Amino acid sequence: MTRREKYFVDRRSEAALEKLERFARAEPLFGSAARVDDDGTILFKRWREVGRGTARSGEFTSLSRRRQPDRVQMRRGLKTKDVRSREIVQVESVESAIRQAGYILEGQEKVEQRQVDAVLERTRYLIHFFQERELSSISDEERLSLQQETMAKLSEVGLDPESVKLEVKLLMILWLAKASLGKDSLERDNKLITMQNLYAAKRHAMRREMEVGGNITLKYSQMSGALAFARASDRKGLFEVGDEVDNRLLRNVYIEGRERRVAGDYQYLIDKVDNLSWILGETLVKPYRPVALLGKGYLDRIKYLLEEGREDEGRREEMRDRGFVAGMRQVMSLDPEVGLFGQTLQEHAEVYS
Repeated sequence: MTRREKYFVDRRSEAALEKLERFARAEPLFGSAARVDDDGTILFKRWREVGRGTARSGEFTSLSRRRQPDRVQMRRGLKTKDVRSREIVQVESVESAIRQAGYILEGQEKVEQRQVDAVLERTRYLIHFFQERELSSISDEERLSLQQETMAKLSEVGLDPESVKLEVKLLMILWLAKASLGKDSLERDNKLITMQNLYAAKRHAMRREMEVGGNITLKYSQMSGALAFARASDRKGLFEVGDEVDNRLLRNVYIEGRERRVAGDYQYLIDKVDNLSWILGETLVKPYRPVALLGKGYLDRIKYLLEEGREDEGRREEMRDRGFVAGMRQVMSLDPEVGLFGQTLQEHAEVYS
């Protein structure tokens, strides 16, 4: 199997197309493969293997350039192609996204590498074994024992033909199983075919190792770092603003005091509120962005009333009359029993439970 035989498709379902459109609108997260939507939803793309002979034009549309229309190209379900379907994963919390990236990386480092190592080790053993022996000198019982030993070693690392779904893994298993007998498809002794099968299994194991250790690990390592930074930055922003609101802003004489005449520090207060609003607007990911935007709405309104209150003291009074200050506490207080900021920070304090 070569790279030229790969065939890429999209699903035609309405849900898949909607996610794809949302992914296209979303912004990349610090240059990683992850993207974030306006509301803080996290999205990333991955490719799923589609079984040969199952890709039909009614369910999929081609992404690969072909001269023939999909209904012609896929009339037999692409039996001879390595088909990959694009999937957009949508995650509603940065903690969940970090966990997913972590699980994938852990799987690559442990499961995938162990499987590659097992295939390469068994391949080297069989190549050496058949190079040192004449096929005619190997009994059927010894060949069967070799095959059983091969399958047992592969099963130990999860490479069982009954459960493996990824085609490249299934081919490695079948090549090694067949090569262990030293026979060709007509059940004749054939050292050339045996060696070809062994080297084919070795090449695909090495390609899988490069794909896992290079592309996949690099992608999810960068994505995990970007997600972790976004989470830390968003939590810091909520804490900074919540602390300012709890301990200083709501006690300011121009907000708390009635009939307070404007003095020289009035503009400083407006600038402070504007800066706090900017911090909240810079939050990126769920679950922090939605509550941050609620707080930003209150701060923007407070800023407007303060600016209007330079000349009209009654506009500042509206902050109390309309419940803006009470609303700010309910949203931005760091006390989990009072404010959404505190509740959110407490509920999502841990990435891994």
